[in-house]
Amino acid sequence: PFNFVVCVLTTSFWPAATPLDATLPGDMARAEEDFKAFYRTVQQKRSLTFNHGLGTVLLRADYKAGRKELAVTLPQALVLLAFAGAREGESAPLSFEQVRAATGLPVRELRVNLHSLCMGKYRLLARISSGGGSGDDVGNKSGIAVVETDSFDVEYGFSSRLRRIKVPAMRPKE
Repeated sequence: PFNFVVCVLTTSFWPAATPLDATLPGDMARAEEDFKAFYRTVQQKRSLTFNHGLGTVLLRADYKAGRKELAVTLPQALVLLAFAGAREGESAPLSFEQVRAATGLPVRELRVNLHSLCMGKYRLLARISSGGGSGDDVGNKSGIAVVETDSFDVEYGFSSRLRRIKVPAMRPKE
């Protein structure tokens, strides 16, 4: 149901990045396993490790204002896919913990990706703050405004004149 492209690089050619553990949706996980099986038949002496933190995804999303193509990182895509079954009025917002369980992302990485999707340049998700108000003033010591007690839902009213939107990726503050 999707195109799957793999760039196989030796360790010395990869950008410096720590591997990111994540839970891939069924079709993505099957595509990854199928490629690993294929690669083992072609390269018996080499091992293959996927770095999910460096992946990119092009998603199609239908909003009231029309269909959009969202160019996102793989972690952002996993967060958005947690809401894939949501239809306006049919689903309740997902809590931070529900999104974490669906994506398998570490808390810190999940905070950053939720922040980029609900408080970044393109607000694809709506944040329901536990602290009252809009929640944009809620923060923590690391400067990331998303906290574990927040809930999130699809921003059904999202609109943009652009058909393809590249959602900027944010990195956690050290």
